[in-house]
Amino acid sequence: MKSGQTINSAIYRNILIKVRYAIRGKRRNEFRRKVVFFLQDNARPHVSTMTGWILYKLEWDLTQHPPYSRDMVPSDFYLFSHLQLHFDGSIFNSNEEVINEVHLLLNLRT
Repeated sequence: MKSGQTINSAIYRNILIKVRYAIRGKRRNEFRRKVVFFLQDNARPHVSTMTGWILYKLEWDLTQHPPYSRDMVPSDFYLFSHLQLHFDGSIFNSNEEVINEVHLLLNLRT
């Protein structure tokens, strides 16, 4: 982009198409992972009708932008939902048990 140029819906649409090709290039050998979860904020180009239409055509799952939280950034919501599912019904007797279980879970995901 040129210096000082503003991003509008048309420019953002072109960026999304480039991102689509980049994802396809990285996932060409992964036949099972076709779902794309996409997170964007509420900036005007992101919420325009044109952007909504292109996201629909790309068949990406749009993750709603979470409310502002001083404690968590949006990328943390993905992590914490998996932690919640993993720990559902678990009972721990100490903080060390929780810490060890979190470390085990994170080591499994890497």
